[in-house]
Amino acid sequence: MTGQGNGTTRWTLAAGALAALLASFLWTPSAFPKLQLCWLRRLTGVSCPGCGLTRAFCAISHGDLPGAWSFHPFGFVFYAGAVTLVVWPFVARGRADLEARVVRSRRVQVSVVVFVFALLAFGFARAWAEVAGH
Repeated sequence: MTGQGNGTTRWTLAAGALAALLASFLWTPSAFPKLQLCWLRRLTGVSCPGCGLTRAFCAISHGDLPGAWSFHPFGFVFYAGAVTLVVWPFVARGRADLEARVVRSRRVQVSVVVFVFALLAFGFARAWAEVAGH
């Protein structure tokens, strides 16, 4: 991620993450409408791997950690990622070498792949439990 356009990308990602965090402070999970926002759940009646993340974010912002866990345990990782995105432009400012090392780090790349597979496995296990429970 070295290059001239990356400063803009960093700030754009930070602004999006900040907006999500601010919104999560404005709404409580119980304030969400009862209509299904997930198109997969609306079509199939089964949760997608990301169902519950929005409510988990809001619960974390309101200090309801057990509630956040029940909505989606991966919400904590996404929340930490959002906070990281908000502070990253300040940490990486003028340090393209740091950003390049982090992005190219084998440990970071493997962690991202493991995380994605774990999220998908959780989502499929939860969907399987929902289908088996009906």
